[in-house]
Amino acid sequence: MMTGRNLHELGLMNGTLLRLVDEVSGEEGGDDPALILTAEEAIFRLPLEQADRLRPAYACSVHRGQGVELPVAVIVAHPAGGAFFLRREMLYTAVTRSRIATVIVGTLDVIERAARTPDTGRRHSRLGERLAVVPL
Repeated sequence: MMTGRNLHELGLMNGTLLRLVDEVSGEEGGDDPALILTAEEAIFRLPLEQADRLRPAYACSVHRGQGVELPVAVIVAHPAGGAFFLRREMLYTAVTRSRIATVIVGTLDVIERAARTPDTGRRHSRLGERLAVVPL
């Protein structure tokens, strides 16, 4: 999975799921060393100095999974997960990431509590105040 800022010049965005196809040493043809990656039907050439932006995608957090669709989502709903992760919005995001299946491992009471607990970390941007029309 691609992480960090988007690499628009390469067409790679944060959260893109990739498969490693090959590694080019740079000696053949004079090109710089690179990783050859695929995502869906596209092929990418990622310079080796950018390779630290790749992370294994066999597991990721709900936060990292926002905006991407995964084949299978496995949700760990354990009391030790902490109150921050046991919220309605996080549960909804986790459940809606999968194409094939969602598996919830844990206890029913934790899922029920998460479904009842709305996000308490509301943003305090004062956007409404900033957009208010000021009389002249």
